[in-house]
Amino acid sequence: MLHNFLSFFLIADGKIRYQQFHFSSVSSQSATVKWHFDYSWRF
Repeated sequence: MLHNFLSFFLIADGKIRYQQFHFSSVSSQSATVKWHFDYSWRF
């Protein structure tokens, strides 16, 4: 029972960490694209 709970907790923690990492990488990429667009539009 305790082993199942620990494995479930580890899987849930891994999914949350992956989603946070994926979201942060996607948001940084979109921010970089927006910065390039603003920079090219001004010059």
